[in-house]
Amino acid sequence: MSSFVFINQHEIEFQNDAQQPQTLTIFNPYDFTITFTFKSTRPDAFILSATHGDILSRHSLDVLITLLDKTIVEEKFLIKIYSKEKKLGEKTVRVAYRPDDQQQSVMSTTSKRLKNDYFHDLNEPKSMTFRMDANQRTPHHPNPSSNQYLIWTALAICLMILLLPHEQSQYSYLQVGVNVKICAAYVLGIVTVLLIRN
Repeated sequence: MSSFVFINQHEIEFQNDAQQPQTLTIFNPYDFTITFTFKSTRPDAFILSATHGDILSRHSLDVLITLLDKTIVEEKFLIKIYSKEKKLGEKTVRVAYRPDDQQQSVMSTTSKRLKNDYFHDLNEPKSMTFRMDANQRTPHHPNPSSNQYLIWTALAICLMILLLPHEQSQYSYLQVGVNVKICAAYVLGIVTVLLIRN
């Protein structure tokens, strides 16, 4: 399947001047628009000008790759290509940092590569943390926040306010003004959006 992914280079090498971004070009030789996505073994070590997107038919796209972490020795990108109907292919690109010999010998002792590469999505939220087990890397999502209790409490209070009688009602001790009900309805809408997102 990798033969269906057309790129200009299969290995990217950063030299002593690691601040200089490297360019990876993805080509679309097909008669239809393709979609691409990037994954990486170290998503926090790089900044990409585009991690996913579309490439029009018979066009190409240059992706600028900037190295942030100079402690890496060798990492990898996984590029996946899709059409509207199906996955077309994927290709692995090696990314290496080659400083001068002294720095390289120090870094090679401090940075060890795992035998099995695990590719992380480059557009994962920053709040997601990754725990490394002895045998594999697995994404670990943090526990739901304690704000859930506050959201459900606000939802219950807003519903109670909306169910209370109007100012013209015969129950004078439970009367609520129209402005209070409008505010409660507004807060109820915000709380509903928060619940849907969570």
